[in-house]
Amino acid sequence: MKLIIFSDSHGLLHYMREIVSRSRDCTFLHLGDNVRDMETVMGEYPGSAVYQVSGNSYEDLYSGAQRERVVTVEGVRIFMAHGHRHDVRQGVSALRDAAATHAANLVLFGHTHVPYSECFGDVWVVNPGSISGIRSTVGVTYAEVVIEGGIVIPRIVGV
Repeated sequence: MKLIIFSDSHGLLHYMREIVSRSRDCTFLHLGDNVRDMETVMGEYPGSAVYQVSGNSYEDLYSGAQRERVVTVEGVRIFMAHGHRHDVRQGVSALRDAAATHAANLVLFGHTHVPYSECFGDVWVVNPGSISGIRSTVGVTYAEVVIEGGIVIPRIVGV
């Protein structure tokens, strides 16, 4: 099973459309700052599983999307958050605590626009960066996570 993870799209849909159009058998996750972008793109390509959480953008504050979410995919528990409420600009310790609280094997966050992937014991913490490239120091990025037999294999992808 492959997950495609986006964050911080900020109304720029071009790259999301391109990636979704060629990745039809995947599960898609959006980590906030314009969750409606994911709804718009998936409306054009219906039929795939989609999970999302709200970010701290004005649009997301009134979107009705959950702030945090735990989902299970192929036996892997995934904790999703935008990250602004977990002080991610100072590090990932609060996210690691959240992973322990929710018994998550994979933690996904955005907000910083900087891609990040690190394993702590049996818990992966991954930030896909920014699919819009706005305020990014490394350009447009997203993450792919392959789950095989309960094993998490993340990869940051530059566009």
